[in-house]
Amino acid sequence: AQIDNFSDKSYSDLLVNLIVEGKKVGTTKVNLTPNGSATARFLYRFSQPRTYTGRIELQNPEDIDHLVTDNSAPFAVPVREQLKVLLIDPHPNPDPAHSESFYLLTAMAPSTETESIAPTLRTEDSLVGVNLRDYSAVIYANPSHISDADAALLTEYVKTGGGLMLFPSTATSPSALNSSLTNAGLLPANLATRKVLSDTDSLSLNPTSITGTVLAPFKDTSLMDIGGARFTAYFPLELATDADLNSTLVLMKLSNGDPAFVERKVGQGRVILSAISGGTEGSQLPLRSSYVPLIYQLTSYLGAG
Repeated sequence: AQIDNFSDKSYSDLLVNLIVEGKKVGTTKVNLTPNGSATARFLYRFSQPRTYTGRIELQNPEDIDHLVTDNSAPFAVPVREQLKVLLIDPHPNPDPAHSESFYLLTAMAPSTETESIAPTLRTEDSLVGVNLRDYSAVIYANPSHISDADAALLTEYVKTGGGLMLFPSTATSPSALNSSLTNAGLLPANLATRKVLSDTDSLSLNPTSITGTVLAPFKDTSLMDIGGARFTAYFPLELATDADLNSTLVLMKLSNGDPAFVERKVGQGRVILSAISGGTEGSQLPLRSSYVPLIYQLTSYLGAG
């Protein structure tokens, strides 16, 4: 929770409480400079899946000011047993080595055991008959074209808190995807013509370029170097001109400075567009140990809406 100080006075060791279902379950301290802000962080494990209510509150508001309404902030948390993800691969390849969805599926659910992410693979190119509200996130692998009808469904889904991610690849038509999703107000960036590079000109991800919170754990390369994979194909991404600059963020860049992942907030949800494939088409990423935590991090982030 962000605590703001609108006075010219500083505060040290200000106590902030976490209240869940009417009970205090955590307390932390923050320091506030004059007219500054600080973040109060709490770690709390919910016991079972359901919707919980709570609030963040200052423990001793009488020591600060007498404006009661801003001394606490309510919240609601839907706790789920699993994140259900719809993975759409309109061009499935029976050979796992060349499948755009195989590595994504394996990363999210690597065994027959119950996982925290439950993916469902759909190989049809249409969303007819699909209730998107059943899923926390929707991921497209190698989309060629998204119809206007499907784009309208996705827009409503994202605006009400859903998460959408796009991994373009060989079958993707940049002009077709740009047209349908830009008209729907969903596209974080426009795709240019796919570039194919030689091994000597291959690119990598640049961990030092990471911005925002979703990929922040990958900045530290001492435990897991996300920059080790090489890419011989990618789509140059140009930030969408119809998007509010405050709602669009380049999450990470490639080693040549081009965007690798771009996020756009749409209503209560988010859309993330990747410049690289989700599989091994022009990418070594699925063969690296950082691939699984990357997919988990992105999927969990999208499913939190």
